[in-house]
Amino acid sequence: MKYIPSLQAISPFYFIKPSARVFERYYPFDHSGLHLFYFARNGIYFLGKYLKSKGINRILFPAYNHGNEIRALLASGLKLEYYNIHASAEIDFEHLERQLKDGDFRVLYFIHYVGIAQNLEKIIELKEKYDLILIEDNALGLFSEYRGRPLGSFGDFGIFCFYKTLPIPNGGGLVINNDSLRFPIETVPPQLLSTISRSAGLFFNWLDLRFNGLGRKLQAAKSKLSSVADKMEVERVPVLDTGFAVDKAAWGISKLSRYLINRISVENVIKKRRENFNFMLKHIPEKYHLFSELPDGAVPWFFPVKIKNREPVFQELTRRGVDCARFWRHFHPDIPAERFPEIKTLRDTVLELPIHQDLTDKHLKFVCDQFNQIAK
Repeated sequence: MKYIPSLQAISPFYFIKPSARVFERYYPFDHSGLHLFYFARNGIYFLGKYLKSKGINRILFPAYNHGNEIRALLASGLKLEYYNIHASAEIDFEHLERQLKDGDFRVLYFIHYVGIAQNLEKIIELKEKYDLILIEDNALGLFSEYRGRPLGSFGDFGIFCFYKTLPIPNGGGLVINNDSLRFPIETVPPQLLSTISRSAGLFFNWLDLRFNGLGRKLQAAKSKLSSVADKMEVERVPVLDTGFAVDKAAWGISKLSRYLINRISVENVIKKRRENFNFMLKHIPEKYHLFSELPDGAVPWFFPVKIKNREPVFQELTRRGVDCARFWRHFHPDIPAERFPEIKTLRDTVLELPIHQDLTDKHLKFVCDQFNQIAK
């Protein structure tokens, strides 16, 4: 049976490729204010600690989020107040400005969902009006731009999650764009076993796309070994987990991830993700689209569809070999969920479909055909 993995693969050919000098040529890798971590949430934690040290105790935060960001910020000692996101995944600026008027906030955290820019003109206007420090979360849209300028560079701080877009076992970034707010961070090497385990999984994805089912068979064998390791209390830290551990906050990016980043064709990543998103726009009925078009400069992480009966569709797609996900389906307990019905709709209906750079039109057609058969 065909299997379409949700994430891009580590190809063995990366290890013989010459350097593409990504760290010299592309934001945020070429920025002198970049700090590299195992997880993006690690950088968020250190940023929270820094803000706390400057007398900032609470920040404004979008109520539509993964949850790991909240865990990191709460662990840093900050308190969060939440603002609404419309069911279109756009900021509810009316609600946000009410929050700004009613409270003495110095920091605004905002997220570009799927790598599609929020209304940056309005955000900059609010920054200037209320003298805000901006934290711009672009974890879902590495290499996305708005009017020729990289997302993540508009805020005083930028947040990135590199392994969502690139075939690397781990890696997140905190970019300090505002020189006047720079502070030192010291990291330590991550656990080697976790890096090796995740790298194996991404290599299995490469096998799956070429030899149907082989990667999954190897993944099943790996899972059995993992069960043995669990019984032996051998600790591993998966990158796609939910949670935050202060004792691992200082973990930096692995040497392997650094090496692989420099072997990646950024131009191909951008080109393929945009082409694949537009393919899905054409082949999945418009009534399921969260976004009706792909803006210029956007480099999306996945193709989001909205579907009311998401759970059975998710289960059947998974059974048919499409590795999809129920996007950000849970509210963090700190959020008063009853105040955000639009966000509840998003959490209950949005499904991630894969569009990464390793997928061809043939793969995408299979995904679209399966979704359209099940959803109708």
